Formats: sequence, structure tokens, C-alpha cells
Amino acid sequence: MGRKSTLSVVQQKCIQELILQDVTGKTIAEIAEELGTSERSIYRWKNDAVFVQELEKQADIHLKGFLHESYSVLKNIVRNGRSEQAVINAVKLVMQSQGKLRDVQEIEANVKTDIKTQGLNAESIADLEALLEE
Repeated sequence: MGRKSTLSVVQQKCIQELILQDVTGKTIAEIAEELGTSERSIYRWKNDAVFVQELEKQADIHLKGFLHESYSVLKNIVRNGRSEQAVINAVKLVMQSQGKLRDVQEIEANVKTDIKTQGLNAESIADLEALLEE
């Protein structure tokens, strides 16, 4: 039986440092020095499937912490946006995140799929003609 690969403590600390790079501004060289490893090791780890999987998992957890803050910013823009376009974009994002607004291309794709799989009956044609007349 194959055993599950585990990450070392240094690799786990490296993952946290990589996730916080945007905040700390540390380079790979600085992270490597701080952790007592080489840049080459970090680059090699970044190509290791287990390391990458854990990095992505931890990054997702970290990003979830920003969800509340993001919603607060969006709500502020909706309420106090300095431009109409900013308010419209914020409203669009809020509605999309709640599944209330779909992209036109997505709807078009669904319609095309339905037509391919189910055909187009007389009632559907009449509905489409009515829409075109509007």
C-alpha cells in the first residue's frame, strides 16, 4: 500500500509565508532564508502535487476570511458609490454572487443546448417571434 505523503513543518510554514506574500512583500529568497532552506527547494516544492494541493487549500481558507470584508466594501459602494458605473458594477457583483443574475452568454448556451436536444416546436417559435416584435 502506498502511504500518504505529508509535508514537513518547514513546508507548512513556507505555505503560510507564500499565502501572505502580498501582505509581507517577502521574496522567495527572503522566505527561504527565514525558513533555513534554499530558494531551489521552495521552487521544487511548488511543483510537488501534495505541496500545491495544500497551498491551494490554505489559500482558499485564507481567502474566505476576506469574504465578509468584500461584502462590506460592495455594500458601501452600492450605498455611497462615487460614480453610477461603480454602483452598477457593485450591484451586479452582489446579484451574481447570490445567483440572481446570470451572464447572457450562459443563458444563450443553455438555450442552444435545449434547442439541440429538444428541438424547436411551434410554441417556442411563436414566443421567439413575439420577443423580436417588442
